Amino acid sequence: MRIAAGSMNCAELGAVVKEEKSDRLVFAVAAIISTTLVASLSDAAVKLLSSEISLWQLFVLRSFLAIPVLFYYMVQLGQVAFSERRTLVVVFLRSVLLVGMWISFFLYLSNLSLAEATTVLYTYPVFIVLWSVFVLREKIGFAGRLAVISGFAGILFVIQPEVDRINLYTVLPLLSSIFYATAMLLTRTKCRSCHPAELSLALNVTFVLVGTVMSVALIFVPDAHRTGFMFSPWIPMDFQLWFVVGLLAVAQIAMSVGIAIAYQSGPSPMISVLAYTQVGFAFIWGLVFFSEVPDTVSIFGIFLIIAAGLLSLKKPSTIYQCRFAQFGKTIRKMVSSTHHVSGLI
Repeated sequence: MRIAAGSMNCAELGAVVKEEKSDRLVFAVAAIISTTLVASLSDAAVKLLSSEISLWQLFVLRSFLAIPVLFYYMVQLGQVAFSERRTLVVVFLRSVLLVGMWISFFLYLSNLSLAEATTVLYTYPVFIVLWSVFVLREKIGFAGRLAVISGFAGILFVIQPEVDRINLYTVLPLLSSIFYATAMLLTRTKCRSCHPAELSLALNVTFVLVGTVMSVALIFVPDAHRTGFMFSPWIPMDFQLWFVVGLLAVAQIAMSVGIAIAYQSGPSPMISVLAYTQVGFAFIWGLVFFSEVPDTVSIFGIFLIIAAGLLSLKKPSTIYQCRFAQFGKTIRKMVSSTHHVSGLI
């Protein structure tokens, strides 16, 4: 809506701006909740498909359908993909980390309920806090330390490892969170100038590459071991499977775009908190599709992980610094305005 200069007073202009901000906030909330809903349904669909299709076949076919759509979208935007070689290397590394995260997540998804698996993945803010300390040399306060302790305690309560049965599936939840946290740190520090569609395209290309390499590698695996979600061979696709894989491709694009829209339209701390609605959706779909009900110990662990994530979202000192900075800007504007008026008089 165009507003002619001088057509309304300051109060009316402020009301319009406030209304526009409110509309964007509602849009941001709707975007993040829709995204978490789609993401939780996508995870449930993958868990349902894990007994029918290979993980690598799913990676290749899903991304094979998503890549043309993303490429067409970037052409329409006039977006040039990976114009700098240095950016390409960082984006590729980010994509490899995210593929590693999804491999870890889908593999331990068969050993945990949907709600438990989703919650463990949401310990990534705790690892971002750790990386900030050891890599960026940032200091954390009491809340950050409490978040780390609460997050790791929550993981132990959810996966409930037995000392005599510690194996790869025990550490996969930690690996998925570490991969995701590192990828998000790269996104924040090295990929801020990249378009979301560019990042999504690179991720899907990496899915195809990894899925193809692993599918070829399975040829050398003995037939007796070619079973399960990770080692089973490719299967013929019927219409029903193509339809589900197509929906997963659409869901993957929607998730990438939805996250970008949400963080561009609303404040990051609020969006990060609302992202935890995915845990609630995962609990619902786990109950509906798989009759999964986490036990009391796991539910306690889920609450500990959510608390850890919320504690690590924003450092209080940063909030106060921003408020004092805004206060200082306001004072400087008032002083400048006063000097200007006194000069006119």
